[in-house]
Amino acid sequence: MKNIKVILLIFLSSISIYGQIPKLGNIFNQDIFMKSYTKDSTAGALILEEFCEVFPSKHKKYYFKKNYYVKIKFFNNNNFDKATIEIPYSKISKLENIVGVTYNLDENGNTIKSELDVNKIINRNYNTSVKGKSFVLPNVKKGSVIEYKYSILTNSYGVYDWYFQTDIPKVKTSYQAYFSSDNFKVRTIGYLRPQNVGDSKCLKGKLCNLSYKLHNVPAFTEEAFLSNKDNYISRLSFEKAYIFDPYVKKGQNREWKTIDKAIRNRYDDDLDKTSFYKRKLPDSILSEPNELIRAKKVYYFIQNHFTLDTNTDQYLFQAYKNKKGTIKQINLSLYYALKAANVGIPNLVMSSTRANGFATKLHATVIDFNYRLVLLNLGEKKYFLDATNKLLPFGLIPSFCLNGDGRIFNPNRPSFWEPMVSNIIPSTQKTIIRAKLNTIENSFETRLKIISNGYYAYKKRKQLSLPKSDKIITGKMEEKYPYLEIEKSKFNNRTDKEKPLQEIHTLTIEDAISEGKYIKIANLMMGSSSIENPFKLQNRKYPVDFGYPNEESFRISIALPENIEVIAIPKSEGFKLPNNDAFYLFKADIKNNILSINFQYNINKKVFLNDQYQLLKSFYSKMAKVQNSLIELKFKN
Repeated sequence: MKNIKVILLIFLSSISIYGQIPKLGNIFNQDIFMKSYTKDSTAGALILEEFCEVFPSKHKKYYFKKNYYVKIKFFNNNNFDKATIEIPYSKISKLENIVGVTYNLDENGNTIKSELDVNKIINRNYNTSVKGKSFVLPNVKKGSVIEYKYSILTNSYGVYDWYFQTDIPKVKTSYQAYFSSDNFKVRTIGYLRPQNVGDSKCLKGKLCNLSYKLHNVPAFTEEAFLSNKDNYISRLSFEKAYIFDPYVKKGQNREWKTIDKAIRNRYDDDLDKTSFYKRKLPDSILSEPNELIRAKKVYYFIQNHFTLDTNTDQYLFQAYKNKKGTIKQINLSLYYALKAANVGIPNLVMSSTRANGFATKLHATVIDFNYRLVLLNLGEKKYFLDATNKLLPFGLIPSFCLNGDGRIFNPNRPSFWEPMVSNIIPSTQKTIIRAKLNTIENSFETRLKIISNGYYAYKKRKQLSLPKSDKIITGKMEEKYPYLEIEKSKFNNRTDKEKPLQEIHTLTIEDAISEGKYIKIANLMMGSSSIENPFKLQNRKYPVDFGYPNEESFRISIALPENIEVIAIPKSEGFKLPNNDAFYLFKADIKNNILSINFQYNINKKVFLNDQYQLLKSFYSKMAKVQNSLIELKFKN
């Protein structure tokens, strides 16, 4: 015991020797005179130097101290928000030693500095357990360099987590941590791998020193179809070596077979409510001979019976009696009801939502999961089910659950990973437009019909569930397409989730012929989500995650007056990615003064890896170009 204390004393004293936080005022001519960053000419600001060190407190048991320093250069006013600092922390923590300076050039080329006034540091109260401090570095303008540092003392081990990347580039970032190997496990996440510049071996298996550096770190730019940036941004994540797990007792091996056994004991012995739900399900469900129809009846029975209440804390019987429950309680009820109705093979599913990030596969644990679902194996088909949302049809789960793999628990076999998919109901949207050109008013008299399935229908039913929904939907259409004037609208199958949602609009498209002789095809594609290319990065290092395959199609028919002649229409074309991962087809034709336009595009897989990014970017670029093409007209007289 005495030897361990000596080692700890030597170790902590070494922190002051090897963990030197930079001092303010280390500003060089190249910093203050720098006009742009050669490795990223688009950067509005640049982190020149950054340093962080974290270590156990020498004075307070189970507390950790973090020292942080950063120096930032501003090239323009696009990132002046980086001069406004907000530091939240728990109310039992302590934030101190805040200092900061801004450096500018005067008219004679001399460097002048403006120090942060500590009296202008503002105290914040975010909630009952989290407070904070905020401050603004003074006199920040184009060309400024700022630097600041602070220290925080906290009992939260989350203080060890570290982001090598942020939304602006970095020239140099350094991180140093001292910790006990008995307390933490370290995960390196992201496509950039930092350089380990220190000896990461633990002293006698107890105390560790971890040192990383990374140079020329590019900004992490968020773009469309990103599941969660924390899945891909370069960072360190520290996990406690022992984490409270509801299915693993302290001292037990954290393995899936241990968790499986605990879950089987809990849900198939203590909480097996199959007989209860057999009494509650109507005879019309239990006697249904068709297994798929019986499964759907069970699903809609549970969905209609319960109202979601995230704050309720009650047993399953009470939840059923009160007709409200949590996500876990409602979907557990669905699981038992399916078993009671003798439908296929129901399985419990633990999943992690997009906002929660991917669940770790490095070791067995359930703490990464934040959502509960049911997987029903029915013959050769698999149905993921969620009865908590009254707008979801059988076979569709919330799109935020389509995130990596979920863990499937079955009482008769070991648990396993399964990709979270929802492809039983195709997500399609078909737009049919019949229009007549009025040359006197320069407008199209139009009948618009949109038929939506899958997630397209679900999103619109969410809108239709709101008060005054019809006006909201038509108002949003007129806001998005200011050349539209909607006269009346009708929605069919609003509540019948088993059928496609249909919306029919009678409307007028104003300024039909632009500059006197052109029709722009994009103006006719109401509801399209692909007129602009969403992919603009030079390179994207993380996958494009659509969540689910989807399809959109347009069939447009325009009756032209006799005095109009079509001079030029775009050529028919198509484009397909390898393995038919995505494709589009376009065709325009004129016959008997009827202008016909047909356009369809399909995204046939949910995730495209980063090495497919340029192909996908090119695909959208070509598709946007054809959608924005013009039809040239001429008046005969």
